[in-house]
Amino acid sequence: MAFSRWQFWRGVVAAWVVFMMLLALFLTFTAVVQSGPPWGSPYSTVVIYLMYGIPVGGITAAVIAVVAAPAAWAVARGLSSTRRIGLHLGAYLTLGAVLGLSVPVVSTLIGRGDLVHAFEVGYPWYAAAGCAVSITAGWSWTVWRSVREGSAPPLLQR
Repeated sequence: MAFSRWQFWRGVVAAWVVFMMLLALFLTFTAVVQSGPPWGSPYSTVVIYLMYGIPVGGITAAVIAVVAAPAAWAVARGLSSTRRIGLHLGAYLTLGAVLGLSVPVVSTLIGRGDLVHAFEVGYPWYAAAGCAVSITAGWSWTVWRSVREGSAPPLLQR
């Protein structure tokens, strides 16, 4: 299951795109839940959340994708001789969850916040779930595209 560098980076971009779609859904949901009287209609803050959240989240996610790419490459190289899809999915889910939890931990420590309190709110858990799903979806999409193009790694070819 060894992928080329091009296929790997295509998977990184796919993971980023999936993360951005999840971020837009999360921001919309959060805006609807947190808006309403006295601030206006239940949808009054959706535009504000998206207007600020998408650019900040997109740039942050892109930087993290580039910084975390060596870890994903190491996982990919370590699993390159394994044929079991479940093992690959589990490894990428775990990598995504760890990456997703590390971001709120680092941002809390940089802001000198209370780390215990940071995990009492939902944000770290949503970030972990979003990153886990994104990275796994990026890998899955890369495998799917490689099979369709006929450039799949030898273990996946028909």
